[in-house]
Amino acid sequence: MHNISPQRIEQIDYELIARGIPLILRPLKAFHETSGKSGGQGSIALEAFDEIADWYAQKYGSKALWDGTIGVQPLVIRGMVYFAKIPFIEKSTVLRVTDQIEGITEDVARSLTEDEIKYLCMVCEEAFGDFGALYNLQTFPDLLSQEQWELVGRAGLDLKGAIAVLKDAEDTQNAAFLSQQAAEKYLKAALLSYGLAPQFLKGKIGHNLRKASDELIRRHSKFRYLERAVAAAQLPSMDIRYTEMRCSSPDAVTVFCASRHICGFIAEQWQLDAQRGAPDTEFESGKYYRDYAGRTFRCITVESRGDGSRWARMALLGHDAVLFKVDAVVSLSADFGYFYVPVTDPKAIVDLEARYNSVVAPSLKSEG
Repeated sequence: MHNISPQRIEQIDYELIARGIPLILRPLKAFHETSGKSGGQGSIALEAFDEIADWYAQKYGSKALWDGTIGVQPLVIRGMVYFAKIPFIEKSTVLRVTDQIEGITEDVARSLTEDEIKYLCMVCEEAFGDFGALYNLQTFPDLLSQEQWELVGRAGLDLKGAIAVLKDAEDTQNAAFLSQQAAEKYLKAALLSYGLAPQFLKGKIGHNLRKASDELIRRHSKFRYLERAVAAAQLPSMDIRYTEMRCSSPDAVTVFCASRHICGFIAEQWQLDAQRGAPDTEFESGKYYRDYAGRTFRCITVESRGDGSRWARMALLGHDAVLFKVDAVVSLSADFGYFYVPVTDPKAIVDLEARYNSVVAPSLKSEG
């Protein structure tokens, strides 16, 4: 069992129970404890985790089994709040969005308009990206310090708690408060990466998301991306914990979505920073890049426009769209390099070059 005895797992489990770690999180925590800080890599690590998961399943039964859901997203449909389970997906898959929504009747599902379906798909797709980054972060325990992991762990429980109180008690105020708390913890964990002292975070920033965001922007301009989400997640007053305040169901859902996106962006950036060894990527013509979702691109040109902005013309190469491969040419702000990682593997570059020359380059030549 990779030198991990059942007795050792049981000892770790007792320690996790004493720390108040929820059952559903304990298999991964036990894996980190037994496999060291790095958590291992590849099939050996997966085998070790599977054995630990089996131990938990044998001791606790179905309560310890993961249902394949990486998050739950609240949705407002015709004034009612519904909850969509966001599934773990390893490759492009076709799903009917209404199949993921708990409690929606067939009559309501069939009556949804095209615009309503588009809205649901957009929200669930955004939630999939954010929850996916939060889920993947847990597999890289060496990315963060112990203090950061404590904040991140509590933030994850805040998001789960927000869903629970909104679903079970219809407590919109507490749902909004817990959502904002998750965003606050991730922003503070991000600031710890830049060496800010915990005392500064408590005294100078407190519960003010805008102050935390401004401090991050001073460290790197990429955090301007979060400004709109920060504005939406910031509660007007922390008195929402104690007194009755105006907070409708759509208000609570808005705060949850904004907070989830703040957490997801920071989790994604931590992982991308580790992969590229830098907080950003500078696009270069003729170079290849990969985004967090695994899509690959060739930078065709980087151009400056009259207003001073810089834009990158990018070729999307061989994106798997379930039934066929997609190649396309898109333009995006060159300031968004922080969403990408340079492709450095020689074999991958050769394959991408061949795809570009056979599919995209001829069409560009015919245009020109």
